[in-house]
Amino acid sequence: HGGLSTLNRELAAALARAGADVAVLVPKTSDEDIRAASEVNVAIVTPARVPGLSDLETLLLPPVFAERDWKPDIIGGHGRVLGPYAAAQQQFFPLARRVHLVHTDSEQLEAAKEQPGGDSHMRIADERRNLERELARSADLVVGIGPLLTATISDALIGPAPSPKVIELMPGLRSAFDAAAAQPPVNNRVLIVGRADDFEPKGIDIAANAMLQVVAGWTPSKPHRPALIIRGVPEAAANQVKAQLDDILEGQVRY
Repeated sequence: HGGLSTLNRELAAALARAGADVAVLVPKTSDEDIRAASEVNVAIVTPARVPGLSDLETLLLPPVFAERDWKPDIIGGHGRVLGPYAAAQQQFFPLARRVHLVHTDSEQLEAAKEQPGGDSHMRIADERRNLERELARSADLVVGIGPLLTATISDALIGPAPSPKVIELMPGLRSAFDAAAAQPPVNNRVLIVGRADDFEPKGIDIAANAMLQVVAGWTPSKPHRPALIIRGVPEAAANQVKAQLDDILEGQVRY
């Protein structure tokens, strides 16, 4: 479902394992989602439905909890897209503290989306950076996903106005990977995971070029020539991603 959804899901489960009472607010859900969440002691809640409102607009409404008197102590909002809805939820729970999680650097992301000879994304980057900074400054705690984003939002908050504490969250790997770490595979494989239709923003072009350089220097006597494995290619974008990889290959290999 994407990196943000995955992080939110794993974070909710981890907080529940740590003993917190966790509820995740979503516009709509299914019996399968509710069952999967309950297996890790997480509740999924939705707002009351109002005809004419979009899914995201319903997140401006109060959630319907199983226990009528249940109230959150902490409200978490992810990035510039969902952060405003988390801030809006504070009107229903004024005593709750808000945590704003930063997932992207708008300037670098929009720059990566620009194409040679195409339109500038500077205005979009500026608007999104300012929104992220406002959401972060009004929060009680700011969480950067990884060191780069933690440093980026920390710098953005420098100024005369008071700013909240910024901490770093470094996502790890599930314990299911422990066996593979204890007994590494024989073949050399590099895995890149991401929504691969965002070819340049996700750095797939960098990974492909780097892998070609590694393979070019791989001596014939050395076994297990490395391979690049890409996971996260939507079916509708498979041909497009293949064509982009072919362009990189043809640019470095002369037949």
